Amino acid sequence: MVKKQTGKFILRKIIIISIFISMSIMLDYFQKWFLPFLTLPFGGQIFKLSFLVLFLSGFVLGFKNGLTVNCFYILFHLLKSYAYIISTKEVYQLGWFYFSLTLLFDYLIYDLSVSLSGLFYKNDFNQLKNKKTILISLFTVVFLRILSTSLSTYFVYFQRINPSQKDLFFWRFLYSLKEKGQAWEFCLFFSSFLFIIYYVIGSILIIFLAPKLEYVLEKYSLEKINF
Repeated sequence: MVKKQTGKFILRKIIIISIFISMSIMLDYFQKWFLPFLTLPFGGQIFKLSFLVLFLSGFVLGFKNGLTVNCFYILFHLLKSYAYIISTKEVYQLGWFYFSLTLLFDYLIYDLSVSLSGLFYKNDFNQLKNKKTILISLFTVVFLRILSTSLSTYFVYFQRINPSQKDLFFWRFLYSLKEKGQAWEFCLFFSSFLFIIYYVIGSILIIFLAPKLEYVLEKYSLEKINF
């Protein structure tokens, strides 16, 4: 009987992890069609709904399971962005060193850092009732993601700007910042803007979803599953 119950919980655990993986991929893939205003003209999005799923996967399922969800999402993210990654390498004429840096900062660290929400996981799901815990964990994750973006922008893209690209206004602006030694300040300012958006929107939505998610978890006795 115990063995049967254990098998039942393991199956339920696999199903839950699969749901988180599927939701993160579906939201990421379809967001550009039903929320096009969140897409930036030079690539990326102001806010990704898939971020909420990835954050909650660690926050609700624990670090290891959150990391599993994030690893599957990274594979999808890299495959989906393959054409963009290759074109970026060609446009910026990135050597293998800088190309490796952009993969590291813009994809691996950027996505994997979300799984750190699992460090705030508790088996009784009390973290969903504690707004302070939600805000601190969200701050930690968003800060690391924005820091990763800043490092990528400064050490990869700003280093590739040269006078021959000054025919476009945006490039002229960036090149002038580089010449004045204000590149790092710009990276921090731009990243801070994204940090505020992610932190504010993320906090509101997660705090709103927390009691509903807690209700579902308790209804299906998921606190009995050893995540």
